[in-house]
Amino acid sequence: ANFPDVLIVQGKYQFKPEGEFSPGSEVAGVVAKIGEGVKNVKVGDEVIGVHPWGGFAEEMLVPARNLVPKPKGMPFPEA
Repeated sequence: ANFPDVLIVQGKYQFKPEGEFSPGSEVAGVVAKIGEGVKNVKVGDEVIGVHPWGGFAEEMLVPARNLVPKPKGMPFPEA
């Protein structure tokens, strides 16, 4: 967790997600699905991304514009 994640959980950040949510704004994983018109990633790509929350969940939806390729050889825990 990083400092903004802690503040969001405590309800002290600039915004708070409505209802229940999973914290975590920095993520790394493998693309499982893509939306129509997405060109910068494909299913199976290893990526790093950012999103206001949801990163502690097992799966999440991240806008393609928020993803970059994970450097080859970089372990997921470091990414």
